[in-house]
Amino acid sequence: LTVSPSYAKECATDPEKGVELEELFALGRVTGILNGVKEGVSPAENNFVTKTKMTCGTFTPQTAIAAKEQLKAACRAESGLPESSGPLMCFIGRLDSQKGFDL
Repeated sequence: LTVSPSYAKECATDPEKGVELEELFALGRVTGILNGVKEGVSPAENNFVTKTKMTCGTFTPQTAIAAKEQLKAACRAESGLPESSGPLMCFIGRLDSQKGFDL
């Protein structure tokens, strides 16, 4: 998920922006949300879950732990990551050194 559809395309085609992940992005598994997340966006809303292709379905604060476990398992299965009891980390930001992705 990137900050815009055009940046998603750039990450898939430009090695400088893809930062060694451009081949993964080029597989079509990256998407962008134009102008960021809106206030009305909620994982409790089916429209949001459908657009973001979340495999766990809708969830609320009461069901978030189970949803996170399902999402982690789906991500691991899709990417071939081994089972782990630790957290699945992600970086929310532009793949640019000014954003600190190298820290």
